[in-house]
Amino acid sequence: MTLGDEYLYYKGAYNYEYEEIREKMLGYIKEQLTRYDVDGLELDYSREIQLFRYLTADMDKCRNIMTEFVENLIFI
Repeated sequence: MTLGDEYLYYKGAYNYEYEEIREKMLGYIKEQLTRYDVDGLELDYSREIQLFRYLTADMDKCRNIMTEFVENLIFI
């Protein structure tokens, strides 16, 4: 469930097209926010921006997936 070899540096990055990956990351975020005393959450997608197989993905669908992912953070 990673991007794969054709994405070079990003080949091991999680592919957010998979529901299982999004659930895993939401769980990780929830764990960090509940376990530790934090002042907030920063989502920094500007350094590691490859979340989808952009060479073949429907990017409109991907935008909708990420919008829903961020909306789900409200309920954590």
